[in-house]
Amino acid sequence: MGSPSGPLRPRASSNFMGIRASGFPPSMTPSEKHLFSTHVNTATTRLSSTMAASETGEGYVFVVYFHKTTAADALALLQAADIRVRGHEIQFSWH
Repeated sequence: MGSPSGPLRPRASSNFMGIRASGFPPSMTPSEKHLFSTHVNTATTRLSSTMAASETGEGYVFVVYFHKTTAADALALLQAADIRVRGHEIQFSWH
């Protein structure tokens, strides 16, 4: 999985589907962002993905792109993983 940076869309392709993470606390530290990435990697360890992140006026935006053949499995794994940042439960949904 790539590092959490870069644009929030992969190259133009219908082969990928995005999963958006929401519910982050405000002003995440670099170590919290890294730990979140590690939790995502752990939850989806067998699935290849590309990750993108950005800080906006609304807070931290995180999208993980999976191949369309594994995206539904990835979403189920992420939703079941109970990933939290500073006590905030992170929600995963289609991007």
